Amino acid sequence: PEALDGLERTDQGRRLNRINLARIRAAAFEQQERWAEATEQYEAALALDDTLVFAQQGMERSRGRADLAQKLALLIDRPTRLFDAGVLKDARLLVASGETSPAPRTKLEEQLRTLAGYIEQAATPINITLLSDGLTQVTIYRVGRIGNFERHDLALRPGDYTAIGSRDGFRDVRAQFRLRPGKQPEPVLVRCIEPI
Repeated sequence: PEALDGLERTDQGRRLNRINLARIRAAAFEQQERWAEATEQYEAALALDDTLVFAQQGMERSRGRADLAQKLALLIDRPTRLFDAGVLKDARLLVASGETSPAPRTKLEEQLRTLAGYIEQAATPINITLLSDGLTQVTIYRVGRIGNFERHDLALRPGDYTAIGSRDGFRDVRAQFRLRPGKQPEPVLVRCIEPI
């Protein structure tokens, strides 16, 4: 019985050492804002004892921050997604939630600054000139009917657009154009010239 008791205490000591090591590693990963690795350490501690409060709280905290960091990174890597109004709205909410996240925040603040800059660019309208013949009805998808004109200036948010021209007795035309932050677009010509 004494030998079994000694073995049990040794196993208990090893388990406590592994739990303490997981706690120390998780704390270090959190300070470095390496949230996925911190989550793994908390999972390892919970695998040893699923009642550990520090690991439960740490897991919740690190999973939330890992999710936030991943979402921010996806938008930063593909800022053209912000040209969609729904994504732009979600990105603004994401930045707002990130601004209330607790420390450590060095990497997070850098991500928030970068994404906020992209949001500002995506929300700033760009001036574009449409040219036509005064006879062609012009409509821009996602914007609406513009009407007949020879020259029409308007401001649109960055994105990809399609202008449709229609005129009785003539073949409809399509003109696709891209608006990108920092680039002045060429005028877009939309006129129906091919009789049917």
